[in-house]
Amino acid sequence: GLSDDDTPRRSLLASFATRERSLRRIGELEQQLALLGDDASFETGRLRGRLRRELGDQQTEFSDALARQAEAPRSATMLAGARVEVTELRRVLAPREALVEYLIGAERVQAFVVTRDAIHHTVLAVAPEDLMTRVRVARDLTGRPGPLEGMSAVLAGLHGILLDPLRQAGWLDAVDRLVIVPHGMLSYLPFAALRDPARGRFLVEDVTVSSTPSAATLVVLRGSTPPVAPVRVRALAPFPQQLPGTAVEVAAIARFVPGAETIEGADATEAAAREPGRQASVLHLATHGVLNPDNPLFSRMDLRLSDPSVDGNDGRLEVHEILGLEVKSSLVYLSGCETGLGPIGIFTRGDDFVTLAQSFLFAGARAVVATLWRISDGGAGIFVQSFYRNLAHADPSLSLALAQRDMIRSVAHSSPYYWAGQVLTSDGAATKQARGTEAPSPRTANGSSRWRRSTPRSHVIRWKSTSIREPDQVPRERDFVLPEVRSRGPATLRPAP
Repeated sequence: GLSDDDTPRRSLLASFATRERSLRRIGELEQQLALLGDDASFETGRLRGRLRRELGDQQTEFSDALARQAEAPRSATMLAGARVEVTELRRVLAPREALVEYLIGAERVQAFVVTRDAIHHTVLAVAPEDLMTRVRVARDLTGRPGPLEGMSAVLAGLHGILLDPLRQAGWLDAVDRLVIVPHGMLSYLPFAALRDPARGRFLVEDVTVSSTPSAATLVVLRGSTPPVAPVRVRALAPFPQQLPGTAVEVAAIARFVPGAETIEGADATEAAAREPGRQASVLHLATHGVLNPDNPLFSRMDLRLSDPSVDGNDGRLEVHEILGLEVKSSLVYLSGCETGLGPIGIFTRGDDFVTLAQSFLFAGARAVVATLWRISDGGAGIFVQSFYRNLAHADPSLSLALAQRDMIRSVAHSSPYYWAGQVLTSDGAATKQARGTEAPSPRTANGSSRWRRSTPRSHVIRWKSTSIREPDQVPRERDFVLPEVRSRGPATLRPAP
């Protein structure tokens, strides 16, 4: 539970509880109104009026709870959104690492690149609507099995739009760790699969790729001391008959992680998923992920029902419940359908939806692996084997990249469908693992970075970051403070000394 002195977080969780009650009642009222249909009788009219008044009151209470969240202190930065000084952000970045934040406005798309040494900004040569179309096509193609030839052009085009201008300006020279802050539709894009046509390589073949909900989240996550302890895993597969691949996953974990605790079938309960956050360094949930497009606080991971008399153990581990946990696991792996996304199929501009992955970050995890789509049973098992084999000597970001590279080199599973859907949301930091080995860097034999400049870029809870408002953008602003510069083309922003 929470400590007695964690008053700010208690206050925020109380706000979530209020919102939860409001959301449940709103859903009930809307259902009751729908059942009344077009009945124009006097009694029905009176009932309809009463229900509408109560619905308005509940919506007001819900909005007030949102307003309280927006005023939350630093402890709630990852949910409520906050502004971070660029000096703080630069201080937590490592050498050879860059944070790239994209900002999609009503008429233009901007990119900000921050490293330890510099800050850069450019307006990308793409209209937001064109970008949305390209991302949708890329997601549709990579989200199903198919040869690379059928998707290469769109992945190369997005690489040219989103990354080439940054590379050609030299802003990513010597970078081998990339932290992406996606915005809106870009949250649906598997950045690791973007392809450099000149070199015939996917992005993840040259750099590790992770994401973070905001720059402020990165600062908060890296402000705490990462645990250095042996990798201990608890893996749950509640429905091995319905999802045979999940049994393959936990078997792979048992094989490659000494001492791993694997739980299948009826014993893989919600209570079992809640408890290991205090014990295991890694929690692996191989099950259904269910997205709620209307109320993302009720998106969930499906587990087995334990004791129905115990409140909160109904077999549905929902976002609002996760937010109230105190997760001690440094890594959570959500091997479920689209656990890394907001509402399925909704490509919005300017809104970033709460996801299961992000809720685990708020609850205390430092890193969460989630999926953009459900891959085949066989492919999932092979990927998990590679990931956990690498986790014995590498941090989660590099372990994911090495697993993706293993799949790229394979004959049967080289298509992005099998590996690009796994995404890491984390602090992205390279850490020394318990085995005492430093995570190797994806660099060439002579020590230089492979990445060099090339020659001739209704009721929904949303994540928002607050900062300086651009005049032509939708209500989501970059979340780190920059000097006031209005640049229509590539430009370097010089921070104050």
